[in-house]
Amino acid sequence: MTTRIAAFSLAVPLAVVLALLWLPGLDRPWMAGPFHFYSVSVACMMAAAICGVLVISARSIRETRILFLALCFMSLALIFSLHGLTTPGHFFHHVSASLTRTPWLSTLTAGFLATLSVASIPRFMESTRLRLPELTFAASAAALGAFVAVSLAYPDWLSDFPTTATWFRYLLTVVTICMLLFRCHRIGGIVRVVRLFVRWKVFRGAVFFELTHCV
Repeated sequence: MTTRIAAFSLAVPLAVVLALLWLPGLDRPWMAGPFHFYSVSVACMMAAAICGVLVISARSIRETRILFLALCFMSLALIFSLHGLTTPGHFFHHVSASLTRTPWLSTLTAGFLATLSVASIPRFMESTRLRLPELTFAASAAALGAFVAVSLAYPDWLSDFPTTATWFRYLLTVVTICMLLFRCHRIGGIVRVVRLFVRWKVFRGAVFFELTHCV
């Protein structure tokens, strides 16, 4: 029963996206700068809060699963925040490359890190005395922070990232969904069905978010 509910929950947003692709007249532009700015900001704060909870509640950041899952939500919070901060009418007054490219980068990066959280990582990451997990987390946070700073200072520096090409959008969508499917597959072998359903709800939201970029 739970599997059927999960499948139905995944099929509904997919059907909506396919309907919008088949009937593009239904997908009319809706320009609402203030709503976009605050809704994206709230989503980023939620992702940052989840990252904080993971780090605080974990027994040790040396657990690679917690490490990469926390980085997954951190990348969503920081990279996707640029999509809100560069909304025209607030800090910027024109449509920039940071506005249009960062949603793709955020989901791609988060999907990659989420996949690493269930991949087989060499045990030396946890047993070494070199504090590699802590250094990995700190270096990743610094890199993400630098990316945000550069994108705010030079909002059009991502202009060469070819997300305006339809084929590239579909490629990124397929790659991201495949990584999320791999994560769900790995989780399915180690947790109970109820917990799997919770993961599928997260996956469903991520897939819907990714597919809407293609519309």
